[in-house]
Amino acid sequence: MSDGYDNLDLETEPLASWVDESRNGSQIGCVETTSVTCPSCFEVFEVALPPADECPCEVDYDCEVCCRPMIISFSENMADARSLND
Repeated sequence: MSDGYDNLDLETEPLASWVDESRNGSQIGCVETTSVTCPSCFEVFEVALPPADECPCEVDYDCEVCCRPMIISFSENMADARSLND
């Protein structure tokens, strides 16, 4: 039984460019990301942007470097992180 992924060759074709028509034409791939600076350790890392129809919104998130909690405020194509104490 095939799951529809038999012809996917990640060596020659990035996943972001592949369209899975077996799922009612939905596209698999290109997740938009934006850079966020941790308010505790000041390291920069990438986070996925929520869908445009869910913005503006706020998300609880743990820093991918120091694991401290923060709040990320998303709007359009931007994100701003603040500590829980702000």
